[in-house]
Amino acid sequence: MIIKDNEFADLGTPSGPMRTHLFRPVAGGRYPGILLYSEIF
Repeated sequence: MIIKDNEFADLGTPSGPMRTHLFRPVAGGRYPGILLYSEIF
């Protein structure tokens, strides 16, 4: 499977934008998703 890895989205937060990175298959169709979240505080 070929993965497209050069996409990002900026989400608005109270302290400013938070950049998120998107990794998805190049081929069309429906795929399961995984959300990884890191909280350091």
